[in-house]
Amino acid sequence: MAIRILLVYTQKNIMKEILIFLLSFSDILFLPLLFGFLLSIVLEIATKKPEFVAFRRFMWRQNLIFNFFWFVCWITLAVVYSREMGSADSFSDPTILWRD
Repeated sequence: MAIRILLVYTQKNIMKEILIFLLSFSDILFLPLLFGFLLSIVLEIATKKPEFVAFRRFMWRQNLIFNFFWFVCWITLAVVYSREMGSADSFSDPTILWRD
């Protein structure tokens, strides 16, 4: 029984660490993708070449994919681990009747 509880606890921590790693990786890629997208818009406007239109579409797609990926990881962490962190508001604890 103790091994089973330890195994579940370990798997939960591994999942949490993987999600935090994926969030960090997405955070690192956000700025380079944003700068690439803005650069592609400037180049497209300045040169009016179709190659830059394709590059802008590619960068836009990459930004959407990584932002969606980050959002899904963030929501997963917030929902799954919200009970583990507890409440930040001490008055929301239903067992507290009065607080000085």
